[in-house]
Amino acid sequence: MPNLRLTRVWIALACIGVLAAALLAVMTAQKNVPPFTQEDRQFPASNSQVMDTRQRPKTRSSMALEPSPNQSFPLPALDTPLAKILGTLRERAAVGDAGSACRLAAEYAYCSNLPRKLSELERWLAQRQLALKLITDPILHREAEDNIRRELQLRERGLSRVRLHCEGVDQVSPADIAHHWLTAAKSGNLAAMKNFASGNAFRWDSILDVLPELSEYRNSAEAMAIEVAKSGDQEMMLALATAYSPLKIGSRSLLAQAVKPDRAKAIALFRFILATSPGDGAAEPNHVGNDASDLIAELEALPGDEDQTRIAGFLADFEKNWRPFGPGYDDNNRSPRDGSVRTIEPGDCTDKPFAPENSGSTL
Repeated sequence: MPNLRLTRVWIALACIGVLAAALLAVMTAQKNVPPFTQEDRQFPASNSQVMDTRQRPKTRSSMALEPSPNQSFPLPALDTPLAKILGTLRERAAVGDAGSACRLAAEYAYCSNLPRKLSELERWLAQRQLALKLITDPILHREAEDNIRRELQLRERGLSRVRLHCEGVDQVSPADIAHHWLTAAKSGNLAAMKNFASGNAFRWDSILDVLPELSEYRNSAEAMAIEVAKSGDQEMMLALATAYSPLKIGSRSLLAQAVKPDRAKAIALFRFILATSPGDGAAEPNHVGNDASDLIAELEALPGDEDQTRIAGFLADFEKNWRPFGPGYDDNNRSPRDGSVRTIEPGDCTDKPFAPENSGSTL
C-alpha cells in the first residue's frame, strides 16, 4: 500500500521550492543535521506492516541449497533491488550460508532506518521554514537559496535511491533484525560477528524489544569479539582493549558491559596494538599509538599491584596467535578511548565463512 507519510514528504519538498533554499546559510552552524552520507543511500521505503522473518520453514527449493563447509554462494550485486534478491538471501541463509545471512541482516538493518530519516527530513524542513522568516537581507537570501537548493537535491536523490532499492519489502522489527545478526554471526561470518559483538546490532531506542537477543549477547559477545580481533581487525582490537579497561572513560559500551574488567588484559592488548600499529616510531606522531601509550600509562597508574606474569602471558599469546594491528585503520576522527566500531553495511559482508587460522588463544 502507498506510504502516505513518504508522499507528504515529497509534496512538502516540491512546495518549499525556492523559499526553502534560503535557510541553509542561516543553519550552517547547526551540526545536528548532517548531509546525506553513503549510509543514507541504503535505506528502503517504509512500510507499516512489520514482518517476523525469524521463523520461516524451509521450502523445497531451499532444501536443495546445501553449500559445502568450505564453499559459500556468491553474493548478489549491491545495486540489485532488495525485493529481487530477498527470497534468495533467505533461502541461502536458512541452509547456513554465512555471507547470505550477513547480507540479509545488513539489508534489513538499513531498511529499518527509513522512518528515522524521514523524521530527520521533516525536522530539517521545519527548522529552515522557521529560519527563513529571519532572513531580511536580499543578498543573503539569494545566497541561502542557492545553498539550500543544492542540499534539497541531495536529500531528494538520496531518498529516491532508498525507495527504489527497497520498495516492496516489508519492514521488520528491531528484534527480528537483531536475531538475523545473531544468526549470521553464529554462521561464522566475520563481518556479522563484528557487528553483533560491538553492539551495533541493537538500537537504544528499541532496547527493550530485544531482551532475548541481549541475553545471548551477554553470553557470546566476548568470544565473538576475540575471534574478530584475532583476525587483525583494528577496530575490534581497540574496542576489546577499551572494554577490558577498568578506566572510567565516558559511557560504557555494550561490549564493556558484557566482559569483566581486567587491567592485565587491557594493558597487554594496548601494548600489542602499540607494538604493531603502523607508523609507530615514525617522525609524525601516530594517533592510535599515542592514545595507546597514554592509556597504558593510566592503567599502570591505577592503585593495586600489577600482575606482570599475566600481562606477559597475554602479550605472548597475542604475538603468537593474533594477526598484527595492520594498515587500514582510519584514525582521523576516532580515538581508542571510546571503543567505537562502525556499523557493518551490505557491502561489508563477504561470501566466505570465517575460519580463524589459530584457535589456541588463552585470552
